[in-house]
Amino acid sequence: MPNINLATEDITKKNPNAMGTGLIVSIVILILVFVLYGALLITNRVLSSKIEGVKGEYDIEYNKFLAGNGNEIIDFKNRSDAAEKIIAENKSMADVLSQVEKSILPAVYLTSFKYDKSKQMISINCIGDSFQTVAKQILSFKQNNYFSGVIPGRSSISGKENNKISFSIDLIIK
Repeated sequence: MPNINLATEDITKKNPNAMGTGLIVSIVILILVFVLYGALLITNRVLSSKIEGVKGEYDIEYNKFLAGNGNEIIDFKNRSDAAEKIIAENKSMADVLSQVEKSILPAVYLTSFKYDKSKQMISINCIGDSFQTVAKQILSFKQNNYFSGVIPGRSSISGKENNKISFSIDLIIK
């Protein structure tokens, strides 16, 4: 009777490998992380060496450019910029007259026009029908962005012009 089983339930052996498989999975994941880290380090070194190579090529080409006609091109660009500033500062007479023409009201006409280039100032004498027209004309010049200042001058009733109003305005150009 050596093989008699007196137990009423099924008794199975517990597998001691459950802890062993968890340990193996952890080690495999750890090895994969180290392999991935190593791959990233190698990729970083390769990319850094390529970047350094491209920077070296750029420096060589830039020095070739400067050794050749590059200085003349850069000098031409600097001169072009300086000329552009000078042209912007010098207002052409056509531009000045065009801006005055845009701002003059139909009920007003000019009797004199003086332009002082050194002061960037225009002095005009005009004739209009009423003081309301004078005020509208001054407002029209103030609304024009070409002029930085509008200085009304003297106004008087002109006997020669059928009781019309003669007035002067000084305009300062930006």
